[in-house]
Amino acid sequence: MEQGHKLAGPVLVATDHTAGGDEAVRQAATLARILDANGLHVCHALPALLGARPLFPHLKQVDAEAAASLEGRVAEQIGRRVQELTELSTGSIHVSVCFGSPHAAVIGEAGRIGAGLIVVGGARDKEPGFLASGTAELIVRYAHCPVLIARPTTGGMVLAGTDLSEASLPAVAAAAAEATRRETDMLVLHVLETLPLAAIEFGFAAAAAPQLHAWKQWAQGQLQSGLQRLRLEAEVRVVEGQPASILVDAARDLPAQLVVVGTRGKTGLSRLALGSVAEAVVRSAPCSVLVVRLSEG
Repeated sequence: MEQGHKLAGPVLVATDHTAGGDEAVRQAATLARILDANGLHVCHALPALLGARPLFPHLKQVDAEAAASLEGRVAEQIGRRVQELTELSTGSIHVSVCFGSPHAAVIGEAGRIGAGLIVVGGARDKEPGFLASGTAELIVRYAHCPVLIARPTTGGMVLAGTDLSEASLPAVAAAAAEATRRETDMLVLHVLETLPLAAIEFGFAAAAAPQLHAWKQWAQGQLQSGLQRLRLEAEVRVVEGQPASILVDAARDLPAQLVVVGTRGKTGLSRLALGSVAEAVVRSAPCSVLVVRLSEG
């Protein structure tokens, strides 16, 4: 998502009439302008109206007219709200109102327009919004394009988490593009998972210390090699710990304005399990989180 380059498709923002949803609209509008995405697509989901009524077929037309009328009124209200938040022209705002579950509505609309990026609000667990309801995680889990969990920020670095695999390089490249766009520095972080508590209790930790040092050096070299292949420059760091908590803590301590993580691009039943690291970072990071769909590898 480099400055001046087009996305693979339009920017789609999911709005839910919360403070988090408003922040998502603001950030999505900025991205749509900078990335030349040909306007901003906005999706809002309404609860499903009455289902099929086989005993009253004559009411089918009445239900359809009621749904169309409600859809039109809501779309008009959302369009006005987006204009207030972004100052975009009416012609560059494309509002879609769908009926049903929010995550299904957003994923369906993203597929219909061929979205290159989905933006959703990142309110905290105790605040109303997509994150509290679990909708944000479902969108990340099923989306075929990157998803930005938008939170307010006052500045900071871009933090990229990587597992050193070739498949994770697109997430690092996306982080670099965002660091360039935001005119800030980037840190690429790899976390060596700590030894289980049982291993420490049995004294294996001391014996493993030389090997751990060698692993850190190897990982450092892999990070540098990956950056060279991408022709990027960034600070690299290898630390021990639990990946999700380390990334969240690092985002808070740096501070970071954006964390970029990858999740595997799976299909079918295997997609039901969002990576635990990505899920924890999406829910707990103090800043915006960009989740990049990675290919298998």
